[in-house]
Amino acid sequence: MPYRAAEFAGKGSGLRAWGQKQRLLVAGAVTALLMLALWLALPGLLAASWTQQLRALGYPQAALAIDDLGWTHAVGAFSLGGEAGADGFEADFTPMGLWQGRLSRLTVRGLRLEHPLSLTSPGLPADLPLAGPVFFKDARLSLALPGGVGTLPLTLDASFTPVPDGWHGEAKGILALGRTGVPAQFTADWRQGALTAAGFTLDPTQGGPRLRGQGQARRLADGHWTGTLDVAATGLPDGLPDLMVKWENGTGVVLLDWNRVARFTALLDSNVHGKRRLNARLNVTEPAQFAARLGRPDPGLIGGRVDLNLLADGFTLEDWPRTWPDLAIRLDASGIGLGKGPRDNALSLGAVARRIDGTWWLSPLADQPGRLSLPTLGLEARGLQLTGVVSLPLDLDLDLRAASLRLPWLAPSALTAKLRGDPGSDLRVEWKATNVDNSVNLSGFVDVDAGGGRLLANLSPVYLQPGDAARLFPGAPLPTGLSGTVAGRLTAGWTQNHADGAADLMLENVGWSMQGLNVAGVNGVLRFDRLSPLSMPSQTVAIGLFDPGIALTGGTVGLSMGGDGVMRLVPTPFTWAGQSVSLTPTSFRIGNSYVDLRLDVPATPLPDVLTALGVDGVVSDGTVIGSIPIRISATGARAGDGALRTVGPGRLALREGAALSWLAPERNDSLALVARALSDYRFRALALDFKDGERRLSLSGANPSLYGGYDMPMNLRLSPAPASTTVPAIPAEISAAMAAFKARRD
Repeated sequence: MPYRAAEFAGKGSGLRAWGQKQRLLVAGAVTALLMLALWLALPGLLAASWTQQLRALGYPQAALAIDDLGWTHAVGAFSLGGEAGADGFEADFTPMGLWQGRLSRLTVRGLRLEHPLSLTSPGLPADLPLAGPVFFKDARLSLALPGGVGTLPLTLDASFTPVPDGWHGEAKGILALGRTGVPAQFTADWRQGALTAAGFTLDPTQGGPRLRGQGQARRLADGHWTGTLDVAATGLPDGLPDLMVKWENGTGVVLLDWNRVARFTALLDSNVHGKRRLNARLNVTEPAQFAARLGRPDPGLIGGRVDLNLLADGFTLEDWPRTWPDLAIRLDASGIGLGKGPRDNALSLGAVARRIDGTWWLSPLADQPGRLSLPTLGLEARGLQLTGVVSLPLDLDLDLRAASLRLPWLAPSALTAKLRGDPGSDLRVEWKATNVDNSVNLSGFVDVDAGGGRLLANLSPVYLQPGDAARLFPGAPLPTGLSGTVAGRLTAGWTQNHADGAADLMLENVGWSMQGLNVAGVNGVLRFDRLSPLSMPSQTVAIGLFDPGIALTGGTVGLSMGGDGVMRLVPTPFTWAGQSVSLTPTSFRIGNSYVDLRLDVPATPLPDVLTALGVDGVVSDGTVIGSIPIRISATGARAGDGALRTVGPGRLALREGAALSWLAPERNDSLALVARALSDYRFRALALDFKDGERRLSLSGANPSLYGGYDMPMNLRLSPAPASTTVPAIPAEISAAMAAFKARRD
């Protein structure tokens, strides 16, 4: 029995031992699986962590991938967004360093950055996750040239080594200039993330571009920079200027020369108080070529000279380029041609520029108001002042004011304008000109882009009383008695090779008086579908009264003009003496001093004719017919040879007691005898003519009861007829065109 018990006890111990082994095996297998899963997931976790670190460096579109991961080594590539990124990288680390997130060595191949390197590029972050050196192989970058004159491609190998509180960098590369390029060497030091020292050497190869120089600079404890710079270049390719740059301990000079195109000079020295002074000047003699050299769109300026002056005085370089001094800027341009126009345009404008939070704020330059002159357009603006903001790359948000604006045929006005956008690619100018009493308002905008631009100008309705025209539109060929409402709209567009536009002029109840001519009730919209050459499609305006001595009412005139400069007039019938009378179609060339018309009067009862001429108190019979030529010029209207004549004999009989009020007493003799003769006058012929601004009634005949019926021819001068009070209705299509014009809001 004891033996059996011992046997069973031994077997139980073996089973327990086997169970423990099983548990150990299972735990080991699970641990191995967990370690395997962690190892398989580690590349993705590291890639995500390093991607976040790249994004924290200022590349929000960064993405990194790991292709191979070992215990102390990782290989992969990354993108920084767009075309920026690296062809590959190799990272070395220790297990503890990897746990702490720090690399012991990093090599990056084929680095590409989106923005060019410059002195104002951000410094290195002070907490980079690196404990060892960084190497760049075949980095393909670009270097920003001073003054925004362009960039140079740069291929280099570089190394960055950690030093106490920062990094030390060295690089060798090739500036991609010409066929061979220019070898370059660079050094730089950063402390606590800020650049504290830099240097370079340029040493051209035999037969390569003639670019040579060296420079070194270091930042002093007080924040000032000291050092030397000496660079010279001639005959550079790719449109780059000849240059000479010298700088030593805060004093320097820069010269950039685009042969026969532009020249830039800048001098930095000290004033009498020991503060810094900058005097820079840019002279451009070929604006279009200069824009092309800078890679900017063609500004459409031909010839002339553009001078830009910058002056800053009494500042220090302690925080430059993070902070800038105030700049006094003056732009002078003369002899400039716009497109293919005359080279007689000029502009002078000054401003003070202050840099705040990376943007430039402009204010007017004291005691130096600007001026703009465009003689071809008859435009001159004086007292120009500029305020607003300029952001870089070039983006304008400016307000422009002119104390006095002069335009052809417009009284002196004040101008306000807003400039928004990039002048080289997308600029909008919104403007408004108002005369002294605010009775004339011009407004509109100009849009300019790389391919051309467009313009809109609106003339708000102007309400004219007789005499206003000469005051509001001095020098314009307008009658002094012009009255009514006038409004207009002009649009224009242009490209580098073509320019054209259109215009609308609305007339509402317009009228005017000239010698020998009264016009009233003119309504319609005159449409010019082209401005160069000037042309008008076929259209119609209504004329309530057209009175060249004969008061015609309720007609219309069709107008059209092709590109030949010939205006064609097609009047529709007017009403006179109860009849439809017509003005014959005619044409004249713009610029002619006169236009000839002919009035044709059909057979009309004599009583109606006399009533229309204001001859009252007379009983008459007979029929009148005829034609009257009319010449209209800038000074008035004049009837030519021609008359209205009766068809056959007739009778005139003055009613008993009727006065001869329709005869001009100062122009007629023996009115008493005339009254006796007209008591029962039998005429063989009667004629009405309107020559020399007078209305004459010529009679051949006699009064049978006077002097035995002796023949008594008479030549009577009529008084002016009373003004017509009839207001004809405006045709529906003309009213609709006027309503559409008023409804437009562009």
